Amino acid sequence: MIATLRAVSVSLVLLAAVAHGSESDPFREPNALSDGTPHERPKMISGFLGLPFSYGFAGFFPVGVSGRFTLPILADGFLFQVNDELDVDLGVDFAFFGGAGKPFFWLGVPVEAMWQFHFVERFAGYVKLGAVLGVVSDGAPGSTGFGSAFFASVIGAVGLNFKLTQALYLRFEVGYPWAKLGLGVAF
Repeated sequence: MIATLRAVSVSLVLLAAVAHGSESDPFREPNALSDGTPHERPKMISGFLGLPFSYGFAGFFPVGVSGRFTLPILADGFLFQVNDELDVDLGVDFAFFGGAGKPFFWLGVPVEAMWQFHFVERFAGYVKLGAVLGVVSDGAPGSTGFGSAFFASVIGAVGLNFKLTQALYLRFEVGYPWAKLGLGVAF
């Protein structure tokens, strides 16, 4: 999976360089990876559709929605000559597992540290590590639903942000326990 993500990253960077028409190194342009100058980072609200595969697929069809609020903590990251940043991602995850097995719901509240690397002006990659607190329903029809099992778990992901407009981003991430595709609005 890491090899596939690297190949996609390199392909998108090369595509961005060709689309831009620049014959120079795209990583040395303003707002690219080698731009170590100070940056202002926007906050972002994102919505995702996802495939929560943490319980597997044995008799279930999982589907979920997720929301995140991204708050920049270190706008210029840890590395002085690299265009990186450290953010906190706060959110909520809701998943439904239905199908041949007994259906159930999953609701979680994650808190994640996100380290982003801005490869070119329109494209960034990131890694996230955090924790989620949540509850799983028993799924029985007519039952009280939520409250049958509380849980806490470590979560993590790798992801990509592609800047569509000044304020709109296409986001993709995969990790434990989700694979997600979404849109982010920066402000």
